[in-house]
Amino acid sequence: MTESLKPSEENIEKVRVKCLFIEDHPSMINSLRRYFRDFENFVAVECHSVSDAMNAIKDNLPKVILLDNNLTPGGNEGLEIAKLIKKTEPDIKIYSTTNDGALETVYEKMGIEHIDKGDLDAIQAILSQE
Repeated sequence: MTESLKPSEENIEKVRVKCLFIEDHPSMINSLRRYFRDFENFVAVECHSVSDAMNAIKDNLPKVILLDNNLTPGGNEGLEIAKLIKKTEPDIKIYSTTNDGALETVYEKMGIEHIDKGDLDAIQAILSQE
């Protein structure tokens, strides 16, 4: 996928800055949606594949993505998604939410910071910055 995720020039409208949280666990999605319900620029989506995640990115046009690594049991979809985003939309800021120390190192080498998905203050700080 090398096409841009941005809308075409003829139908660009002012797009809210969005933080997109990509996760496979509905309970985590629901918890974060409830907590950040007053933040219009926070969208949490349930994804179980690379294509689900890429469609969510295209639909939401985020400036920031909080990305879970495993969207399926034992999967590594997050790394593939991060590589695609870095290639097609390098201006999108990505944070990894994986709890796997070895994977955190891989993400760091890609220039992707780690954030704990349970650290609500840190997520709120990201939302407030953007």
